[in-house]
Amino acid sequence: MAGSKAAALFALLVISPGCRCTRKEIAEVLWEGDENAGDRVDRAVSDLRKHLGREAVPHGGRSGYCTLRVPQGGVDLLRFRDGVARAAGLNHPERFEQLGTALDEWDGDEPLSGLTESGFQLRREELRAELIAAVYARMDAAWKSREEKWLREETEKWFERASELPQVFRFYLLAHYDLPERRRERLIEEWTKRNGKPDADVQSAIDEVRGVTHRPGGTLLPPVPDQLPGSPRRPVGQDELIGSLVEAVCEEQDDGNLALVLISGMAGVGKSMVAHHLARRLQERYPDGVLYAGLNGFADGDLRPAEPSEVLDGFLAALPPYATVTGLESKSNALRSALAHRSVLIVLDDALNAQQVLPLLPGDGTCAVIITSRNDLLRLQSERKVLFRKMEPLQEADALEVLQEKVRVKDRAIYAQAFSDLVRLCGRLPSVSAAGCHWPSPWRRGSWKAVLVRCVPFPLWCGRWRRSGRRWTPCICRSTNCRSVPH
Repeated sequence: MAGSKAAALFALLVISPGCRCTRKEIAEVLWEGDENAGDRVDRAVSDLRKHLGREAVPHGGRSGYCTLRVPQGGVDLLRFRDGVARAAGLNHPERFEQLGTALDEWDGDEPLSGLTESGFQLRREELRAELIAAVYARMDAAWKSREEKWLREETEKWFERASELPQVFRFYLLAHYDLPERRRERLIEEWTKRNGKPDADVQSAIDEVRGVTHRPGGTLLPPVPDQLPGSPRRPVGQDELIGSLVEAVCEEQDDGNLALVLISGMAGVGKSMVAHHLARRLQERYPDGVLYAGLNGFADGDLRPAEPSEVLDGFLAALPPYATVTGLESKSNALRSALAHRSVLIVLDDALNAQQVLPLLPGDGTCAVIITSRNDLLRLQSERKVLFRKMEPLQEADALEVLQEKVRVKDRAIYAQAFSDLVRLCGRLPSVSAAGCHWPSPWRRGSWKAVLVRCVPFPLWCGRWRRSGRRWTPCICRSTNCRSVPH
């Protein structure tokens, strides 16, 4: 039946309301309105009946219309439409999954492919609009159910094919909120130049990624603190960790509870990077602002750990009623009072111990706190409900991605084994591997020692070198009595 008028009639009936259309509509679509197409319509109906049977095509058109009866779920378009209808009453995660099932019914992106009759053009456009609407609905469900990885990948595909569509651009911006500011602004400028002034939805997305907060006209409101430092590099290989924490924090907030996150791990494993990215993901759910403090628990040199009292001074100065009290206990109480009816996100980076952290925590309520530390802060975990995650070094492939970020593809292939060795010597730690991204290009064999001196993490390297044939490599015995050559 493929390629025949019977196939075209079948398609026309399927896409028509109630799988039914008049003889006039059949003639207009299949024979471009030929007034003498009556015999051709009869022949097409007869051929369709031969393929499907009289039960499937009970009305042959003599009464002025033709009807198609198909089994429940027997046609992909009808399954798609049924799936979209089912999604309407579901919550965001369920709607995301249901729309995915519905969209799987599409065979390619072009509806009615293979039907050359010009009369199908309008209906093809209508079906394409149905498809795009379902795609938008799934993107919206993904955004609201925090399916960040899927949304990034899907919007990248659609942005390549149809960047001019406002909703594609909108969700692309939301999914890529961590673009560097200059690149993001250039993208917005170029899109506006090509497609005109953004509509309300696109402008809302632009404001959101820029961090703009709309306020009612004439309303004087206290400033909302936004103390989170500028965006660092995007954490590689940590999507699953960040996603699980986003979900856990949101569940606590939805239940009206304080969400207390503790991320621990060895130096250089990427705790601060993950905490920063997690805070950016959660920021919109905490409309009363973000407070940040670097606690310097394990800072190098003469930098001492931050005193809780000094940190509290900074927090209280950012929150109305701007309390000016003295004494650690009084300041801690004042912070809890200021946060009692607010929804604020707090980031405490590089904590030394629980004693440093406990005075900085809110009481009950819908705030959230993200803490990073090299220690597991067991006292904190014993006294408060904590969402605890222990970070481990990256997988080798992810560590290589960080290390080779700014290395030419040609050099990656030439020095593949050397890069693998270097990743191993760096302990697969992202912050240490990242230091290797800045060596001079092209990378030369002669720069081995200089690169390794900069990249091998101190906890793994005893500061001495071993000789293997003509090659010098860093000793990672961790021994204080090593007899290798000192650096």
